[in-house]
Amino acid sequence: MSTTADTRAAAAPRPRAGAARPTGLAGAGALARLLAPIRAHLAACAVLSALSAGAGITPYIAVAEIARIMIDGAPGAHAAVWTWVGIGAAGAGAWLLLLVQSSRIGHYADAAILHDLRVRIVRHLGALPLGWFRASGSGRVKRAMTGDLEEMHEVIAHALGQLTGAVTVIAAGTGYLLFVDVRMALVVLGVLGLMAVCYRVSMRSMTTHMERLTAADARISAAGVEYADGIQVVKTFGAGGRVLRRFDEAVDEHTRAFAAWVSEVRYSSAASRLLGSETAVLTAVAAAGSVLVADGSLGTADLVAFLVVAVGLPNSILPAVTASQGVRKGRMGAANIERLLSHPPLPEPERPRTPVGHSVEFDRVAFSYDGVTDAVADVSAVCPPGRVTAIVGPSGAGKTTLAGLLPRFYDVTGGAVRIGGADVRSIPSRRLLAMMSLVFQDVALLRDSVAENIRIGRPGPATRRFAGRRPPHASTT
Repeated sequence: MSTTADTRAAAAPRPRAGAARPTGLAGAGALARLLAPIRAHLAACAVLSALSAGAGITPYIAVAEIARIMIDGAPGAHAAVWTWVGIGAAGAGAWLLLLVQSSRIGHYADAAILHDLRVRIVRHLGALPLGWFRASGSGRVKRAMTGDLEEMHEVIAHALGQLTGAVTVIAAGTGYLLFVDVRMALVVLGVLGLMAVCYRVSMRSMTTHMERLTAADARISAAGVEYADGIQVVKTFGAGGRVLRRFDEAVDEHTRAFAAWVSEVRYSSAASRLLGSETAVLTAVAAAGSVLVADGSLGTADLVAFLVVAVGLPNSILPAVTASQGVRKGRMGAANIERLLSHPPLPEPERPRTPVGHSVEFDRVAFSYDGVTDAVADVSAVCPPGRVTAIVGPSGAGKTTLAGLLPRFYDVTGGAVRIGGADVRSIPSRRLLAMMSLVFQDVALLRDSVAENIRIGRPGPATRRFAGRRPPHASTT
């Protein structure tokens, strides 16, 4: 005897596996909040990077001063030259020592915080409703555990030190140039200022384009995982074209997104790179310096100082640009991770109940995926123990949704689902799942033997004996 519940309520479309949600700088302070436990380490890393960069520019200043001394030919030049040689050598040694210490602290902090974040993510994933995984797919989890954490790694271990060091070099070099000659220093700052304006223009819509690229990456990842997981079905039923079409569409969207970004910034980006090059600074310094030397208002020795120090400043521009982009990506990755961690876990009952019997009851059950349209509405049915109960209906009627409410893949938005008279929300999730044997329509096996896959659900001696048996008519598994 069977009981049939025909649920023909208008159903909202179920979320597609791997569907990407909007990403981006949802929480501008997400990176700071996630890195709060290692704030002291980051501060120490920044200070050491600044000191290292300051020491690193000392040899260039020493070379410039030695050139000025030798060109001027003042009395006592020999001793002054050796003094600057010592200063330059000391600066080079201090640069190496401080750089190593800064890198050590940064990588130590990086390893510690990323380990903690991975543990937090895994524990949080273990507490999420199983329906969340069906809706989100593996692409989002993979992105959080690999791509987003990798972006944060770049910020902690590399970008922070690079950005601090680049700013220090530019500030120290500019200060020295202002000391030598204010007019020539303003020429150099003018070139670098134009570069900064062009760079700002090229980056004005970076967040929008990065969001689009990140969403396209998520679609590519989800489509690739879908194809790999279902390769047996694809080969059996010849559905590869349809599955690969989704992958091709995701790749095409990524290509269009990247092309749109390049098309928008190609001129401003090229201008910023040109103005931030050694050639542009050298041209400006040589042109302005030649005029000032010709009219006698600038000494040749001072011009040499600009040719040595000013021309080297653009070498710090590219690391600063790369580091600032890394910080932007790190903020986006942190926002994605924080968004994942903020998803509410499956509520556990404060006062657990034990079911009495095994009857299943759907009492005026309603559920909505989006909070607007009901996937099932006002469904009532009783499934007595010892009988086979079938839920039938056309595609989209809510059969899978209704079945998913019993093991709490989702919690009902109206009514109640009971087992043995106890609301499933009052039964601890571990006990609830232990009471059931579930066979999903999308089966996934771990890369191990059949016996080990069986033991995952019920470890113990009895399972080992069962898993070790070989059916008499089975030749292969």
